[in-house]
Amino acid sequence: MEKRISRLEEKMEELLNAVRIIGDAGNRRERNVLQYAVNRRQFDHMVDFMCRKHEAVDERLLKLESKLQDK
Repeated sequence: MEKRISRLEEKMEELLNAVRIIGDAGNRRERNVLQYAVNRRQFDHMVDFMCRKHEAVDERLLKLESKLQDK
């Protein structure tokens, strides 16, 4: 019984994290991709998608900072 409760708690935590990530998604396309991942329980795909998004934003910020420093 304890194992079963533990597994249910883990699944609940995964779902709560998924909801938080979807809430952070900026546009409709991102929300659709993330919702699809949740529906399919592809949590790894969802996390990878958000990580790639944040890496791209970080790269753009670094480029902008370097341009500002050059001026």
